[in-house]
Amino acid sequence: SKEIPKEIKNYELKLFKNSPRGFIYIKNSKIYTIIIEVNWKCKLLVAKNDMKKGERLRKEYVKFVSKYMKRCPSKLNENILNFVARREIKKGEVIKKANLKKEFLVKRGESVRVIYEDKNIYITFETKALDGGFYGERVRVLSPFSKKVITGRVIDENTVKIP
Repeated sequence: SKEIPKEIKNYELKLFKNSPRGFIYIKNSKIYTIIIEVNWKCKLLVAKNDMKKGERLRKEYVKFVSKYMKRCPSKLNENILNFVARREIKKGEVIKKANLKKEFLVKRGESVRVIYEDKNIYITFETKALDGGFYGERVRVLSPFSKKVITGRVIDENTVKIP
């Protein structure tokens, strides 16, 4: 890589997000345009172990690594628990969004574990989910004791925490 000569006082660098090319515009007595090749620092999701088709992603199954690339693959902008593998993923393979499908952590009509925690009290029980939901979403469950509807937040697969 060459440095810009000291006699050149005005220059402008233009990069376009996630593009492998950039431009330097040199403004001296003449205007020059130099095309440059760009590598971006990408944060990639990599499998720590082999994963089967339909298996849910978990933090202990994956790791994030940084790598310089011409283009960064689209990243997951939400919790990885919301996704399952569309196909078998091998250990060390970069996990692409195209290889995943979004699937509810809690499914309507299925049995869920409900957790209630407050200071020194910890109660857990099984009941039926009235809604489907992804991580962090609010869902309704049926109280097995009073048959009333309770609202809680999805915290894991088939697990809801009520306030």
